[in-house]
Amino acid sequence: MTAFAQALLILTSIAPIGLVYAGVLADGGMWGIAKLLAGTACGLAFICALLLRGAEKVVAPVPLEASDITPKEGDALAFLVAYALPLLALEEPKTAVSWGLIVFTVSVAVTLWQQQLFHVNPVVALMGYKFYSARNDQGALVLIISRRRVLAPGTLSIVKLSDYLWLQDSGVNSS
Repeated sequence: MTAFAQALLILTSIAPIGLVYAGVLADGGMWGIAKLLAGTACGLAFICALLLRGAEKVVAPVPLEASDITPKEGDALAFLVAYALPLLALEEPKTAVSWGLIVFTVSVAVTLWQQQLFHVNPVVALMGYKFYSARNDQGALVLIISRRRVLAPGTLSIVKLSDYLWLQDSGVNSS
């Protein structure tokens, strides 16, 4: 599940680019491709919601001793430019495929994957999740996804999505 969970988080991170471009295409009368893009973005969000909810139910939570917990919020603002980039095509898209936008989107996705920037994800934020950086009991940096607005240091009940990416079990340890 780890590679799938990570890929899904990356795809939902770039989904707003597709939604904005779908709006641009719809504005240019290209409804078929606009619907496909919007449907794909919404489908990814739905699958991501199922994954996060399902992981809590299917995978047994384990205790994590977490310290130095800080919210991961600042990086997302830098990506607003990426989400707005399709608006440059507003002049009247000549074709449904904008190769420059595709190359840019793939470049963003590769960067997000390589840098493990799963927290740059407005879709997951809309689902009510927040991302936190923390140190585990060995001192390694980890990323925790949680529905909690405040995450206190201590023992947390988590579901391990990957070595770096953990989901706080929302049914245990209410903070």
